[in-house]
Amino acid sequence: MGTRKYGGKQSSKRKGTRRSSRLAKQKIVVGKIYADWCGHCKSLNGEWKKLKKMIKLGRGRDLKNSTFEFVELGDTPKNQEKGITVDYLLENFNANRFPNGDQMLALDGGYPTVFKVCNNKLEYYSGNRTAKEMFSWFTSKCPISYVY
Repeated sequence: MGTRKYGGKQSSKRKGTRRSSRLAKQKIVVGKIYADWCGHCKSLNGEWKKLKKMIKLGRGRDLKNSTFEFVELGDTPKNQEKGITVDYLLENFNANRFPNGDQMLALDGGYPTVFKVCNNKLEYYSGNRTAKEMFSWFTSKCPISYVY
């Protein structure tokens, strides 16, 4: 048993006598599957940029234990030139995120498909495509994980 001094007070600290828990850092994947030629995708672009900014700037009390990764899987001229299809991007994403094959990201009714992966659980967004409403969905409904 060691004695440590903190701010003028003495404190005794025993190793292994008490089990503590803390919130685990949540990694939330925020993503969309889109096509440059899709009208709905084009109209989503402005709100998507606002959403990304809101998430980057909005890490207040509710988001302090979260990290966000933005994933955009697109049918773009640049990808087409390289022979990269959306199917290939989805296969790669699924192989990396869900190696056991227990879940699979796919188009959900067409382009654009908006999704999140939180605590290894895939969810699709079906609400209004405004930055404010998507932000609310992306930053809520994640089960809280604890590390013991």
